[in-house]
Amino acid sequence: MPPVDATSSPLPPRRQYFDEVYRAHMPTVLRYLRRRLGDAAGEDATHDVFVRAYDRFESFDPDRAPIIAWLYGIVANVIAEHHRQEQRRLKAIERAHHADGARTSPAHETTGLSPALVSVLRHLPLGDREALLLTVWGELSYEETAAALSIPIGTVRSRVSRARAALARSLGPQAPPQSSTIEKGSAHA
Repeated sequence: MPPVDATSSPLPPRRQYFDEVYRAHMPTVLRYLRRRLGDAAGEDATHDVFVRAYDRFESFDPDRAPIIAWLYGIVANVIAEHHRQEQRRLKAIERAHHADGARTSPAHETTGLSPALVSVLRHLPLGDREALLLTVWGELSYEETAAALSIPIGTVRSRVSRARAALARSLGPQAPPQSSTIEKGSAHA
């Protein structure tokens, strides 16, 4: 934990530093979790992430990983707990699209995800989907994704490559080329 001048704030150093971390990273974590879980669940999950981060803040080791990667490790655990909800949500969006036979659906307008993309994401293995979404929606580097998921960087590269290949196979010309990156911050991969 970086040194904090105790005379500059009435808060204890741990609390002051955590407040700085919260202000710096909460919007990014919230945006990512809203995209993964929906608005309400994303907000609840963001709360869970920062409560857990505060409770475990003494375990943060800046020599092991940057703070954002440590936070996304907690995010990954929270998402794993919400995984069944996420599967039901993606399945419902896919069903809504098939039920109305339309090119877009109300679910598409709500989530910003095309029905075809939802279907592909839903069918990706969890590890591949998590690595892809952390690098794309979470805007983490491969190194940060590896630290967040506690896996080797080579595994991250393999998972992202497999996920991109699945997108390319399933979405055809709609999918980005293998050599390009999926636009960061875009719901359309």
